Amino acid sequence: MFGFINCDNTFFGWATIAVDTHIFRLSNRTKLAMGKTVEKIEEKLITSMLD
Repeated sequence: MFGFINCDNTFFGWATIAVDTHIFRLSNRTKLAMGKTVEKIEEKLITSMLD
């Protein structure tokens, strides 16, 4: 499902995804990762990417 996301995005050994305004809005609109904060969206995207 997330073949386009580079799984080597790390910052000091932690998996990370940059979630800006556009990713935040699209994630909620497409129900890919629902959340009220950027941190929650990032957490859900990372866990679904690692599954």
